[in-house]
This record gives sequence, structure tokens and C-alpha cells, in this order.
Amino acid sequence: YENWGYAPAIVTRDGTIYVSGVVSGLHGTGSYEERYAAGFERALDAIGRVLKEAGASLDDVVDITTYHTDLARQLD
Repeated sequence: YENWGYAPAIVTRDGTIYVSGVVSGLHGTGSYEERYAAGFERALDAIGRVLKEAGASLDDVVDITTYHTDLARQLD
């Protein structure tokens, strides 16, 4: 994060945490769906680590915005 000059999260004065820059990609072996699911789990783990550093957890998440490159295969 230091090399690129951005933070993994911003905590506002009211305590709201905004996480940014987490990327999910295909990970591991198996079918496309298995590799996509593994990559998504990896991204959620990364978000969880950032939230933990800020004093929160995935249980505190209100909204997640995701972007997809193959909606028909990735939405489920």
C-alpha cells in the first residue's frame, strides 16, 4: 500500500469503515466455478483482515459493491 500511495481502508470520524482495492480472481485448481469461489473466499478473507485491523469484522458489513467480468457464470 505504501508503494502505491493508498490505504486499504478509510475510517471516518463516525467510525464507518470503507474498504477498497480488494480483487478476486481465479484461484487454485478445479472447475471454473471452484476456482472462482476460491478466489472470492480469498477476497473475503482479505476484507476480513482489513476490518480486523480497523476494529471490526465481516459481521459489521452493511454493503459490498462488486464488479463482474462474466455475470452469467459469476453471479451465483
